[in-house]
Amino acid sequence: MTARCGGVGRTLRRAAARLLLVSLAALAAAACGRTEPEAVRVEAVERFERLGSAGADAVLRVHNGTGHTLKIRRVRLDVFYAGKRVGTLRLHEPVRIPRRATTLVGTRWRLETSDPMAFYVVERRLGEGDLSRIGLSYELRARSGVVPVKISGDMMPLSEFLNTFGLSEDDIKEYLK
Repeated sequence: MTARCGGVGRTLRRAAARLLLVSLAALAAAACGRTEPEAVRVEAVERFERLGSAGADAVLRVHNGTGHTLKIRRVRLDVFYAGKRVGTLRLHEPVRIPRRATTLVGTRWRLETSDPMAFYVVERRLGEGDLSRIGLSYELRARSGVVPVKISGDMMPLSEFLNTFGLSEDDIKEYLK
């Protein structure tokens, strides 16, 4: 979040929060080697606070129904609009999600964007439920129990990203309410 022009700062916070919720729901499930949304899921963004010009803290309510503690070490999400990269979200510090629990997890994120207005367009499209021109690439490194997990994907439409993890556009619209 590198710019603050009137309401753009609030808009970037909302856009980042929405992208975090959508992406972490899918990535958390994948990190445990599960694609069913009941295994590991982000239930809500409890708090989202901007830190300076390019960072944010998000407190997430996360459910881990597996028998393994999930340790997420690295997450990188590149956000695209109409094929052009408009920003990158990175997990700043590793997080730990205890097994068989619903817990609040504090996460610190870094947002890098060279064009804040393009990120604003992404937020508007998410708010309207139009996911057609939004794309993501991702990289996640985690550990589920003693098993290291590395997953990544090249730029793909958001709808394809969601399908990869057993989510639909309707699920996302429910998350964004």
